[in-house]
Amino acid sequence: MNKKAAEEAIKLIKDNGGGYFFGPTEEGLVKEAESFLELKFPEDYEYFLKTLGSGSFMSAEFFGLIGMEILKPGLPNGIWYTKVERERSLLPKEYVVIGSSGADEIYCLKCKENDNPVIVFVPGIPLEQQKYECLSKSFGDFLLNTIKEEII
Repeated sequence: MNKKAAEEAIKLIKDNGGGYFFGPTEEGLVKEAESFLELKFPEDYEYFLKTLGSGSFMSAEFFGLIGMEILKPGLPNGIWYTKVERERSLLPKEYVVIGSSGADEIYCLKCKENDNPVIVFVPGIPLEQQKYECLSKSFGDFLLNTIKEEII
């Protein structure tokens, strides 16, 4: 986890027009989402959820929480979409969907103690054939790198 990177990314977002986000989100809703998904969010992702919730900056979209309903259908509700992918694609329970490539790939955050990379998951490909390509070692780094790429 890298809360410092998440803080830096959110400052860049605010300093560059703010994007379009649904947050902030109350801590109780974040805890409800964790309970529903049966996992604990890393500190950097929890900070993002509490501060911005979910939304977009330029062409980048970040999934998370929308309003007061953890299962409100539609993107960028990452909790709802994680539930969908768990049912449809057998997405392993330690992952939460945080974004999409815009094509066939989804970006997922691994939510295990001291092991929180952002990986690529391809719905429809059997689990044993997934490559789980690592995009970033943490959500904070993923967020910061994505925002910097958008600004350049």
